[in-house]
Amino acid sequence: MIWSSEEVHRQLIRALDDAFDNLSRDPLFSDSWLNWLTVSGTKTQVRQTPMLGKGAGGRDVGGFFTFAAKYIEAEGSPKHAVDARCSFERYQDFAFYTGGNWEDGHKFPILIAECESSSGELLGELAGLISVRCPHKYLFIDGRDTLARLDAYCNDSAKQAYDWGRTIYHVIEIPNTPSRSSTWQAYVTTVNNTGDQLRFR
Repeated sequence: MIWSSEEVHRQLIRALDDAFDNLSRDPLFSDSWLNWLTVSGTKTQVRQTPMLGKGAGGRDVGGFFTFAAKYIEAEGSPKHAVDARCSFERYQDFAFYTGGNWEDGHKFPILIAECESSSGELLGELAGLISVRCPHKYLFIDGRDTLARLDAYCNDSAKQAYDWGRTIYHVIEIPNTPSRSSTWQAYVTTVNNTGDQLRFR
């Protein structure tokens, strides 16, 4: 990684804020957000667009894509590498990879994210994130008693809520009213040692 974990998070949230600022200029944006509408012709909800952009044909207006472009630019890699380094809605809603060659075993995820509108998917999505080895893991989701549910899940030894050392999780609640991502309620945990249990704060 060319950035520290703190800088990765700072740059990601900045990209999401910028995407929100741009997308919110649309006069229909607020009403579409409040009414849980999707982007025309896609399954992407408007409240997910600061992260995912406007579906398959409009990823470049979302914060995930612009974060990846900024990282690659700082890394000194060619601009055209952005598409090769990002994956949308394949195994995760978003995955950002190292620049190595996959066939040589040198390409692996360095940031993955899921975006869900149903709070009922919280624990299933968390379990999915646990199952992937990656240092930066994000879940953007509608919030309903999020911290209490995370604590109950992580305190249940049968759930095996532990991960590799130096893995950071951010669970971030998508609010019902449109606002910049930097203002959203977030819960974080850092796994310091391999095998440590997740503990959100």
